[in-house]
Amino acid sequence: MPSISNKSKAGNVSGLEFRHAFAGIAAVLCANRLSLGFYVYERFPNVDIPLHLAGGFVAGLFAICVRDELLRRKKTKRAPWWFDLLFVVGFAAMVASFWELYEFVLDATHLALGNLDKTQLSVGDTVFDLMNGMAGAAFSHWIYGSGTRKA
Repeated sequence: MPSISNKSKAGNVSGLEFRHAFAGIAAVLCANRLSLGFYVYERFPNVDIPLHLAGGFVAGLFAICVRDELLRRKKTKRAPWWFDLLFVVGFAAMVASFWELYEFVLDATHLALGNLDKTQLSVGDTVFDLMNGMAGAAFSHWIYGSGTRKA
């Protein structure tokens, strides 16, 4: 008789579980909060590049988990690799857009209170942040999303 853990992994194509994605999300959020709290952005202005890459990577992990769960529930065939990549990167782009909105609101509120320096330096910086998030998601797809492809 199969155990519960075997049942939950039956349709898991990538080997990832939601707890892995949530742990990564928590780590990136903690790193961001610590970098704000210890004024790391003031000393190292480019620290947001690895943070956005990591954020895109963990958003991609979450998208891969969602894809695996949909495949498991619907018992459908795998999509072509390019569709999986588009789904993962598109999901991360959506998350990155919301993150940029969060940073914009953070800048507006903290700048009004006079507590922190700006995190949004320019429109170019925002677009570069979005590109870093999508690159991190593409990397997560390359590592976890396509390694066990059967189609």
